Amino acid sequence: MTRVSIIIPAFNHAHLVGDTIRSALAQTDAEPEVIVVDDGSTDNTPEVVASFAGRVVYIRQDNAGVCAARNRGLACSQGDHVMFLDSDDLLAPQAIAIKSALLDLDARAALAYSAWRYMGEDGVQVLDEVHPKPQDNLLKRLLLRMLGFPPGNALIRRVMLEEVGGWDTDLAGAADTDLWVRLADAGHTFAYSDRVLFNYRILQGSMSRNYARQIKDEFKRLDKYFARPDLPAEIACLNQRSHAIVHLEAATRCYLTRDIEGGKAHLRDGFLLAPELARDREWLMSWLAGFALEPLVKEPVEVLLRILDNLPEEADVLRRMRREIIGSYHVAAAFAANDKGDYNAIVRHAGPAVSMHPAILRNRGFLRLWLTALSRVGQQRSTA
Repeated sequence: MTRVSIIIPAFNHAHLVGDTIRSALAQTDAEPEVIVVDDGSTDNTPEVVASFAGRVVYIRQDNAGVCAARNRGLACSQGDHVMFLDSDDLLAPQAIAIKSALLDLDARAALAYSAWRYMGEDGVQVLDEVHPKPQDNLLKRLLLRMLGFPPGNALIRRVMLEEVGGWDTDLAGAADTDLWVRLADAGHTFAYSDRVLFNYRILQGSMSRNYARQIKDEFKRLDKYFARPDLPAEIACLNQRSHAIVHLEAATRCYLTRDIEGGKAHLRDGFLLAPELARDREWLMSWLAGFALEPLVKEPVEVLLRILDNLPEEADVLRRMRREIIGSYHVAAAFAANDKGDYNAIVRHAGPAVSMHPAILRNRGFLRLWLTALSRVGQQRSTA
């Protein structure tokens, strides 16, 4: 059996890290080596980890950041495959067995990841499951932010991780995307399971604490990557679009936190870098609808209107698409509600979807789910 190491960097998460360790130790058909790297915690993390004595390797270091802690754990681990859980992540019991089997089946795969769900700090699911099914052009999709998953969701083949140099300690805010790009750039593939095997916890205040660093590091990783003189032409030509997409993502975060001027500046820079995005109406609607469905967005329509009411001249195309954008959000929300079997929510979103984005009536899948939801809601009311 292939040996697996689960490395858990921990910093002042004593109230959560115990659950993470338990989920790592509770793996079925696998006996992973579990290593906790305490990155200078000042709470009672050492005492929590001590309660697992004999089952967990404990390493303590001065605070050096999550990437340094991951690399320290990697250097001390024995596994052929490694996983790096944040200290509030949770694994499904079958996660290691299923992902290990995927790697065993595909010698080209650098890592295996799966569908996942977002949870609140109380462990309650806060958004629909995420099923990011892989497609062709892995490197291009990663560079254009068309694929992403939390770092703890990946079981990584050790030899390929070491081949590309491990975690970059200078890019803590974008370290996972940077690593996925380096692995794909090296010619490796990613394996995928559509089962939900990972739970990613959304903590109160996490976005406001990490936002500025994340954006800075996203641009830094792109600058580093596209500065390479050996990039093939079909990849080098993605430079401006990749930067523009990060600007647009940054803009939505600014608007979400009511930094209106910051949002306008990032929108302006994004559309100036890649004016073709302003002509791609489907992309624009998908981008904003996807943002509105993120777990951090508590009032989706309100936030979308905040964006649309405060646009720079360069993003005027969004003002002209106002009704379509709001309608597209309701379409996406209806499909998300369908995944949960929430027929009342489908009906609630379907009306505004059709009113604001009538072209959706040409989508037979949407019509089918709307009619089905109307029928189910009617049956529920008749039997109430």
